[in-house]
Amino acid sequence: MENDGAWYTWVAEPIEAEGGNPVLRSPDAPDCRPLDKKSLKEIIERVDAWHDAIFRGLTANGPARSKVTRKGAKP
Repeated sequence: MENDGAWYTWVAEPIEAEGGNPVLRSPDAPDCRPLDKKSLKEIIERVDAWHDAIFRGLTANGPARSKVTRKGAKP
């Protein structure tokens, strides 16, 4: 590698699809990019946003004994 530079690629890229749903996208081919402070900040922000979306989708308010249905699901 030139100048001992660091590179990264997503094996499973965290994205928010329409409606804010968290999705892991598996690319068809590696998209290697230089790893620097700017890209590291972007990686952290994307993973953090993805985890926030997961949390929103998995949490429910109300009594613990009540039946939980997902948004848009028919009871």
